Amino acid sequence: MVPVARPACHARTGQAAGAGSAWYFKNPSQPKFGPDGSIYLLDEKQVLQFDSQGRFIRNYFRPGQGPGEVGFVPSYVPTEAGLVIYGSSPGKIIRFDKTGTYVGESPTSALGTSLLFVHADEQRAIIIKLISHDRQTFEEMKGMEATLESQNPILMMPVQGGPEKAVGSFTTRNYVVKSKEGGGGMIPLGKFLVAAWGDGSLAF
Repeated sequence: MVPVARPACHARTGQAAGAGSAWYFKNPSQPKFGPDGSIYLLDEKQVLQFDSQGRFIRNYFRPGQGPGEVGFVPSYVPTEAGLVIYGSSPGKIIRFDKTGTYVGESPTSALGTSLLFVHADEQRAIIIKLISHDRQTFEEMKGMEATLESQNPILMMPVQGGPEKAVGSFTTRNYVVKSKEGGGGMIPLGKFLVAAWGDGSLAF
């Protein structure tokens, strides 16, 4: 638990905090800065925004299945227009303006569930579809071990809706072992980080 600046209200309840209260995070991750200096982070089904002085502004997370609602938030990106959230269960890209108002969303469920949300702006989102191994080859393996290569496509998707477009791909390798009875496992042979780089580029 890490205490930080005293908030104006509590993210879970939206109620004003007492004069002597302090803010505590449970499992914070993915801290990011917005163009206006705001501080964002995820914390156990919360997408929290603070101002540059650490004062709480709002929680963007809305549990459910309806518009603007998700079961889990793997990632998000602050933009000049507000905030773009990649949500799962159901899979979608959700847009909010600078006031926290829901603007719209685009479904990603057709792309599958193993997605890495890399970057977004007002027009597009960059998504990597993670493919662990060639499924047919894995199914045919019995009492074997092997290193399998996979091609992971990089997709560009309009955040306001529309079909995705493949803009590239890269190869990953996984060590796979499978028993004669059909059980087995897989170990990635490397990890990678992806970040936006310059105008329309990605750095791996």
